[in-house]
Amino acid sequence: MHCNFIGHLENEETACVGMTGCPGEEDVEFTILSKHNVGFYMYRWLKDGTIEGVESEKKVFILLVNGQYGHT
Repeated sequence: MHCNFIGHLENEETACVGMTGCPGEEDVEFTILSKHNVGFYMYRWLKDGTIEGVESEKKVFILLVNGQYGHT
């Protein structure tokens, strides 16, 4: 079974969300690119329910193009 998701936040259509992993079966990693996000944009959701921020070794540039967030 593949558990991958790409989409938007319900209350913020311009926010991008990506998730890999099956909740409850394995640790899940997800990214939220939102104008409201402060600090981390990458997270790890552990099988025990703990959510931790993941520091990135790479710089991510958030671009607003035609009303949509993206990254390079």
